[in-house]
Amino acid sequence: MINFSKLRKFDIYRDVIGRLYWLLIPPVLLYLFLVIKEKKQPGDKSGVLTRRNRIAILLLDSERYRGDIDVLSSNLEFRIFYIEQKHLSKIQKLFINLNPFVVPDIVHDRLPKKEKIRNNYLLDFLKIELTILSFILKIRCVTTAHFKYIEDYHFTYVFQKIGVPYIALYRECNLYSKAIYSKSFRQMQSCVNFWGAHIIVHNDLTAKALRDSGFCTQDQVSTLGALRVDSLSVSYNKYLHKKSITPKKRRKFVLFYFPPASASFIFHERDGEDLHKIFWLNLNRLFIDLNSAILELAYENKDIDFVIKPKADFISSSLPPLYKIHNDFIGKFGELKNYNISPNEDVYKLIADSDIVCGMESSTSIESLLFGKEIIMPFFYDYVESDFFIESFPWKEQVKYFTVTYSKEEFKSIFYNKIKKSSNVNQNYDPVRIDIFQNLFGKLDGGICKRYEEKIKDLVK
Repeated sequence: MINFSKLRKFDIYRDVIGRLYWLLIPPVLLYLFLVIKEKKQPGDKSGVLTRRNRIAILLLDSERYRGDIDVLSSNLEFRIFYIEQKHLSKIQKLFINLNPFVVPDIVHDRLPKKEKIRNNYLLDFLKIELTILSFILKIRCVTTAHFKYIEDYHFTYVFQKIGVPYIALYRECNLYSKAIYSKSFRQMQSCVNFWGAHIIVHNDLTAKALRDSGFCTQDQVSTLGALRVDSLSVSYNKYLHKKSITPKKRRKFVLFYFPPASASFIFHERDGEDLHKIFWLNLNRLFIDLNSAILELAYENKDIDFVIKPKADFISSSLPPLYKIHNDFIGKFGELKNYNISPNEDVYKLIADSDIVCGMESSTSIESLLFGKEIIMPFFYDYVESDFFIESFPWKEQVKYFTVTYSKEEFKSIFYNKIKKSSNVNQNYDPVRIDIFQNLFGKLDGGICKRYEEKIKDLVK
C-alpha cells in the first residue's frame, strides 16, 4: 500500500499545474520539438519538402530499438522521428508521480482519487500537445518496442485517441524458455487489453502468448519476423559466396558475452519459492572458469584472435566482472594482443569471420548455427541438472546442434580439437538450420522490411 503522504513535496504543486495546464502548452511543445530527433541515412540528401511526403513515424523509447531504427530509416517510404524515454518521463512528472504505478494500475482504473484527477489532467494536456505536434510533423503513427512501460503509456494512449495509430513493434520475442514465457504471459495478462492499433512480433509463439493471455485479439497481432533479419540474410548470402573463394589468414574465436547475473531478473517475481535454488549458485563459478579458460587459450595461441562481444547497451553494468579476471590475468602473464573486448563490433561480420563461437542463451547462438559455425556451449557444474537450465534456457530443443562441454578442461580440449579442423559444421545450405532460424526470427527471403512497410501503410490509411 502506497503512503502518499510521503511522496515528494513537488506533489503539492501538481494540483495547481493541473488546473492551469494551458500555461504549459507553449514551453512543453517547444521542449518536444527540441528533443525529438529525425533519423536519416548517411548520404540521404533529400530535402524537408521531399521527406514530408513520406509516412512519418515517431518511435518512443528510442534507445530500446537498437538497430531497428536504422532499418526503418533506410526505407524511403518512411520518415523516422525518435525520442528518448527520459523526455517523456519529465513531461509526465509535471502532473503525476510515475514511480509507484504500473500500466495495469491505470488500465484497470486502480489509482487513488487524487492521482486519478491528476492523471486526467495529464491526458487532457497531452491531447492538445500531441494534436499540435502530429499536425506540424505530419506524424502518421507512433511505435514502442514494448507495451509495458508506464513512461510510454499516456503518449501511446493519447495518440491512439486522436487518430494517430499506436503500433507496438514488439522486440522481446524470445519466449522459448519456460521462465521468460511465464513472466511475459503474466505481464500480458495483467494489462488485459491492448489500447493500440496493432502489434507486430517476430514469431508465432509470441503471437500465441499475446492472444491466449487476452491482451489482444486475433486481428490485432501479426507475425512478420525481426527487422534485422533482412540484413542478416544479405550477410549470410555474401558469406556463403565469399568463403568458397577467399582463404582466411587468421582463425578467430568469438564469445558472445554473458555476465554472471545475466538472467537473474527472470526469477524475481517467483513469490514463495526458493530463489537461490532456482537461480543456480554455480553461475559465478561458470563465468570465472569460462573466461579464465579463454584467456589461457589466447595466451597459448598467439596466432588465433579471441574476441569478446558484449551488448553495447549494457557494457557499463556488465563488464566489471570480466575486467577483474582480465586484469588479474595480464598482471601475471602480460598483455595479450590477440584478445579484444569489442562491444561495437558488427555481430554478423563477427559470426561470418569466426571459426568457433561460444555462447549461451543469446539469439546469436541460433544465428551462428545458421552460418554453420562450430558452437561450444559451456554447461559446467551440472548446469543441465539445475532448475536454472530447466526454467530459463531457451534452446533446449536445439542443444543437439551445439557442442556441449561440462568442465573448463573439457572446454579447452574441445577448442583444440575443433580449431585444428578449422571447418564449419556444414559448408553449404542446410535446410534444417534454415528452418530453425526462420521459425524463431522470420523468413530469410529479404522481404521482412517490405512486409513491415505494407502493414504500416495499411494501418495508417
